[in-house]
Amino acid sequence: GRNRPAQHRRYLHRRYLGHFHSDESNDRIVVSTLDGSNFAPGKTVRIDATVYAWSTGASDHLDLYYAANANSPSWTYIGTVNPSGGGLQTLSATYTLPSGSMQAVRARFRYNGSAAACGTGAYDDHDDLVFSVDSPTPTCTVDDDFEGGAAAWTNDAASTCTTGAYVTGNPTNPGGGRQIVGSHSGTSSIFTATNTSAGVNDVDGGNCILGSPTWSVANASTLSVWYWHGQRDTGGDASGDFFRLEYSTNGGSSWTTMASNGDTTSTATWSNATASIPAGANVKVRVQCSDGTASGDLVECGIDDVSICQ
Repeated sequence: GRNRPAQHRRYLHRRYLGHFHSDESNDRIVVSTLDGSNFAPGKTVRIDATVYAWSTGASDHLDLYYAANANSPSWTYIGTVNPSGGGLQTLSATYTLPSGSMQAVRARFRYNGSAAACGTGAYDDHDDLVFSVDSPTPTCTVDDDFEGGAAAWTNDAASTCTTGAYVTGNPTNPGGGRQIVGSHSGTSSIFTATNTSAGVNDVDGGNCILGSPTWSVANASTLSVWYWHGQRDTGGDASGDFFRLEYSTNGGSSWTTMASNGDTTSTATWSNATASIPAGANVKVRVQCSDGTASGDLVECGIDDVSICQ
């Protein structure tokens, strides 16, 4: 999606009775951003169409259109520009690029008649210019990889676990443990304590709860969380083992589950969970990792790379 013309492509087929640089002629179409940057949705661009007008140019009119999808164009009218006289000249107009990776503009230079994307005038000339447009850069309210620390995430006061409180760092997996090896990206994530051996500092005695800060999200966005959960379930133990990854859009008044696991064996692997966030939401994320008895199973969990982006 560079700020330069791409390729021409004709979509109309009609009988043209005029002669180049005697009757109505399209010479060139150039599309460029006003600020000299790459093409991207929302950018204002200028169309410069070099045309040859017949006689005094009083009967000639340049109609300009754009299409968001050049492969299946639906033409949107930009406007009509009239030449100031006869002969060779450049006519210009501006518009805002829509979303779409391959777009097009159409210049239809007509003799009399009326504006239409497809016309039948015997002296009308038209050309289409196809060009690529960069994908929009995501706008993120939150984009945290925890490389700089916990970023206001805290062990919730409602936690009941006796060991396994959440820390930031790089998880390890000693022999027989249920912790994953390494963060999802970089060398830091949040997880249930660093293990030195199987069963040391894993979650025991209750529920370890991790809570995020509250984020005000102005526009509709997507929440993304990378997570893992490892659990050795020997069977026959008391209830209370579970994992839940939840989010709230009302500051914690109510919660919706993104991912969960009950009292069953779980292998620690990085997985991704997403949720749609409405505009105006006050978002919180909560992680619950529970071992229901002090001498229970091996239970671990963690998160990394949390984002809320449009």
